[in-house]
Amino acid sequence: MLFLSIIACPPLVRKLSANQEKTKKTLKINEKNLTVEVADTFEKKLTGLMFRKELGKDEGMLFCFDKPQKPVFWMKNTYLPLSLAFIDANGIILQLEDLKPEDLTPVAAKEKVLYALEVNKGWFEQNKIKTGDVIKGLAD
Repeated sequence: MLFLSIIACPPLVRKLSANQEKTKKTLKINEKNLTVEVADTFEKKLTGLMFRKELGKDEGMLFCFDKPQKPVFWMKNTYLPLSLAFIDANGIILQLEDLKPEDLTPVAAKEKVLYALEVNKGWFEQNKIKTGDVIKGLAD
């Protein structure tokens, strides 16, 4: 979950997440396809994958930022173990992190990025995806 300076109470977050229209797209990393929900609004970034009980095998959430920045994520109200990729404007994976369910420890990008991608924990490793790999389909 994206760490924001605004604290939202869980009922508000649940209401926001229930009313959001889901935009999906397909990304390609090496030869692997990944279907992602796009978090491109404040509300979608705020809720992320909160309160979800499952995430499909080759699915994830793509956070899109307006300009390069060093976002910070945490796992408040997020029940799934996740892996996170910080991605620059050229689609290059700069950093990979594993996240623990409901862990409030902030995880920050070390460099400015334009995207962040959350998937099931271990997905990058299982698909031999590493830092330096390029993600295609981000700007489509």
